[in-house]
Amino acid sequence: MPYLLDLHLFLSRPLRAAPTEQELLKDMDRMNLKIDQAITNGETVYGRFPQTVLDLVSDGLKEVISGCTELIALEKPCADAFGLYLKTRAMPSKESIKRVKDMPREGLHPIFRDVLRSDELSALAFLERLKSFRPKPTILEAEGEAAKSRSSKGSNQWLDVIKRKREVHEGIVNLVHQKSSVDSRPKVEEVDDISNWEKKEVCGKKLKRQSFRDEDYYISSVPQNQHLEAGLSVRNNEGFVENRLDAAVLDLVDDEASGMQAQKTRYHWMKNKFVKLNSGDRVTATGKIKTESGAKLKASATGIYKK
Repeated sequence: MPYLLDLHLFLSRPLRAAPTEQELLKDMDRMNLKIDQAITNGETVYGRFPQTVLDLVSDGLKEVISGCTELIALEKPCADAFGLYLKTRAMPSKESIKRVKDMPREGLHPIFRDVLRSDELSALAFLERLKSFRPKPTILEAEGEAAKSRSSKGSNQWLDVIKRKREVHEGIVNLVHQKSSVDSRPKVEEVDDISNWEKKEVCGKKLKRQSFRDEDYYISSVPQNQHLEAGLSVRNNEGFVENRLDAAVLDLVDDEASGMQAQKTRYHWMKNKFVKLNSGDRVTATGKIKTESGAKLKASATGIYKK
């Protein structure tokens, strides 16, 4: 849902939740009219699929995959690729995650409004009510009532304490449930109407992050003169300017074999002739080539192959 909200914020399109099963059972015609008006106005109506439909589609896909050897071979690479995508995809924005928690619960997707009958809708509504069912007596109260029914002797003061506590907190719990069931869109409008002065008075100033370092005693993990030493350092008997040029060069590796071979070899200007060098070889002041192993060889032809 946060990804869907990010997409619609980017497209500047409104988002609306599909009506629940209870609302459809109360007045189906009015809810269908609202959905049609929202779709014609360019709004996106999102909803969920019934579990029975998902089970049928999942079983059908399993039968198709099990009957084809090519699909069986492709199933594991697809699952691995999807798992890698879930690990490497970017996270949604924090604002969208907060807003999704305040969005109303969605009902069935509008494509199922002409497919499902009223008895199926009532069964789905009963399942949703069953998910949100919470018994009023707690476990301690139920055990206390059972013990009280078994023997009337003994004091049940702890049971009376739990009942009084539930009576006190019941109003607060109901207020929290009502607040969570209200749509969050009117809240946004109220926040927009608040003036800047009231916002400053309520929110206050943003706290600045204070540093805990004591310059006299703090030992940093990075030396203070790190950049100065890096600029004055010399690598492989090279000058300061050449070091700066090497750091500014963007080395792109070619994909083809011919291009890679051309990148491995280069020509070095040496007075009146070109000397071909491999990657990693350098010319010293004496005119010798320093190879990757560290050995120094003459750049001119020595006739070693003829010997």
